[in-house]
Amino acid sequence: MLRTICEDFSFILVRNRIVSEEDREIYIYGLELILNSLVAIGTIVILGFLLNKVLITAVFLIVFCSIRSYSGGYHANQYWKCYCIGCLTYLSVVMLAENISIHSSGLYSLSMLIISYIGIFLMAPQNSDKNPKTRDEIRKNNITTKALTSLYTLIATIGIFAYPNANKLWFTIACTQLVVTIFLMITILQRRYVR
Repeated sequence: MLRTICEDFSFILVRNRIVSEEDREIYIYGLELILNSLVAIGTIVILGFLLNKVLITAVFLIVFCSIRSYSGGYHANQYWKCYCIGCLTYLSVVMLAENISIHSSGLYSLSMLIISYIGIFLMAPQNSDKNPKTRDEIRKNNITTKALTSLYTLIATIGIFAYPNANKLWFTIACTQLVVTIFLMITILQRRYVR
């Protein structure tokens, strides 16, 4: 269905001479990415309201989307799979944040922050086969990924010690960064073992 909507819209762009016929497939691909992202983010926002987890949802989306857009990592081969993985990832992080013990959340958060910090620094960014980057783009993504990861790790670490009452937020940051690390690991393993 997304493909059909994007194809129809691209025809309108071609007919109005906004886009050339040769570039139509590129625009269809870009429109599919945008629509899929909007649908997934919209669903996560709605779930956040329904679950009454607006702040945790906002933190998850900010950390996940900002790091992931520069770090790369695992992408499903179909949009519906990407959608499902995104929503299930979000629900998993929320459920873990809600059910973590107050007494051990700081330790778990620090552990995940250390693992994800090292993992992201070692593995990011991953270049995509569908959207390959130039050396300059990879260098910029590397710097941005490391800066964002450092910033979020610093915020969460200070928060764990200075504001322990907000442990769910710090845990959400740590867990979300760990998810990005796992997606990076999956990509590396796929490239190494699946051909």
